[in-house]
Amino acid sequence: DQKMNWDQIRELQRDELFTVGGHGATHRILSFLNATDLEQEIHTSLDRLRSEINQEPVHYSYPEGLEHCYSDDVIKTLKKYGIVCSPSAEDGVNRVGDDLFRLKRILVT
Repeated sequence: DQKMNWDQIRELQRDELFTVGGHGATHRILSFLNATDLEQEIHTSLDRLRSEINQEPVHYSYPEGLEHCYSDDVIKTLKKYGIVCSPSAEDGVNRVGDDLFRLKRILVT
C-alpha cells in the first residue's frame, strides 16, 4: 500500500494531463461523520492540499467511494469548499448531464 509523497504529487500536478484533488485528511467515511467532523475532515484535507500544491483543488474523491460513503450533506459541504466534481468508486458508465458528484468508474486491473 504505497502512497505518493508530496514531491511526487507536486510533480504530477505540474503535468497538464493530470488534476490533483482531495481525498480526506484521515480517510474516514464522510457520510458516517457528524456535521462538525465532516467540516473538519474536508477543510483539513483541502487546506493541506492547497498549501502543498499551491493551487485551489476543485476535485475530491470520496474515501472508499461506494454509495453508502457519501450523501447529500457530504456533497453540499464539498460544494461549499469550491469542489465541482467528486467521482464515486461505483462501477458504471457516465453520460453527458450526469451529476458530477455521483460519477461512476470503470475499474481496470
